[in-house]
Amino acid sequence: QTLAGARFDKFYICADGINETTSGSSRRSGEASGGSNLLKLRKNGAVSIIANAFRLHIVQQSPETLEKPPQFAMVVRKWLDNAILAKVEQINGDRIISFEFNAKEGKFYLVFELFAKGNTILLNSERKIVDVLKREEYADRKLKQRELYITPPSKKGVETLTTADFKPSGNTVSAIASVVN
Repeated sequence: QTLAGARFDKFYICADGINETTSGSSRRSGEASGGSNLLKLRKNGAVSIIANAFRLHIVQQSPETLEKPPQFAMVVRKWLDNAILAKVEQINGDRIISFEFNAKEGKFYLVFELFAKGNTILLNSERKIVDVLKREEYADRKLKQRELYITPPSKKGVETLTTADFKPSGNTVSAIASVVN
């Protein structure tokens, strides 16, 4: 079953994605800290998609969500209200999944970065960040409002490797992992 043509229903932060402490963190208690997200779509019934730091999958039963949604969830709901999913794609063969939506105000992208501690970013048609679950700054990119979304630098894909890329090792798996991770 294809998800293209499905309507955006709701976006939630699951209860496992909440920062309950404020020590050592710039976040206030109860703000999202990047656990699991729940994206609900409607196409011939409800489709629930869970995204966490490591994977994205369709589920039959939705996990517990917060009674009062965090600000990021409300922003996503505002801009994607009744939007239609145009396509889902993996970016640069990396652990980044982009959901492209056609909404009243134009095209929007909901991007899930499925690595490290994970992150979720809402982009406008110019690929500028409307809002981001976790604001972060790296040497080569900034994840904050109004910044142009730049994907992390890509590693070599397995399909483009040559024997010159490998360091001598007795273990094939670690040799490949050292080049692509």
